[in-house]
Amino acid sequence: SYMFPVGDQNLEFTHRPVKIDAYEGSGTVYVRCNGLDPELESSGIGLSSAEGPFDREIVKPFVGKINTEFFHNIYTKMPTSAFESSIYYYSEANAEFDQISNWNLLNSRWEALENHSFSENTSPTFLNLDKHVRFNMTDSNEIIALSSCSKDISTQLITPNNDDLNEYLEIKNALENNGDKIKIYNRWGNLVHEQSNYNNDWNGVATTGNIILESDDKTLPDGVYYFEYWQSESESKPVVNYFHIQK
Repeated sequence: SYMFPVGDQNLEFTHRPVKIDAYEGSGTVYVRCNGLDPELESSGIGLSSAEGPFDREIVKPFVGKINTEFFHNIYTKMPTSAFESSIYYYSEANAEFDQISNWNLLNSRWEALENHSFSENTSPTFLNLDKHVRFNMTDSNEIIALSSCSKDISTQLITPNNDDLNEYLEIKNALENNGDKIKIYNRWGNLVHEQSNYNNDWNGVATTGNIILESDDKTLPDGVYYFEYWQSESESKPVVNYFHIQK
């Protein structure tokens, strides 16, 4: 492992170090800490093609507020490499952030990283930085920022437990819309169901995607999900909304 002692003189606590662990393969990793709002960034680093600004208003569902004080640019030349990273920070100044997000270069938006965990910092190297967040890096170019989870979640609830109440996800006017289409995702953005000519007949079973499920019948676990719904093939922008599964 290696600790990048990066930081910025504009930060209250100068260091925002990054630790790289479990690197697979050979190559070079570049790390930079930017002590500014990601919307104000206008350049990349080294061989990186990640050039801002990174608009904080363009977010995928479940991403709320993006940290305006600092963000990181982590880049590797090895697109197929995978490694674990940790960012150290001062929790009192960043108490509102409870997840970590990255700027998706292909879709030009902020998305929540799936595999991450927050822990107390026990390393004596940076005692004034009492927290760190650990996450998996799999892409060749990442813009990383602390973020909050969106609290704007629908109260729509489906309970697929065979009691004939709220068994299916119902979309208003879906039965009347010929040529409509729906895509359903879990909170990490993994596609779990896709259907044309939706008949309000989906009951929480995964029909597509590569997610790992505990049950053999592909029944999805309880939690928050979201859907994209197009009323017709000619619509370019779908309706997006959240719902809960609770069995």
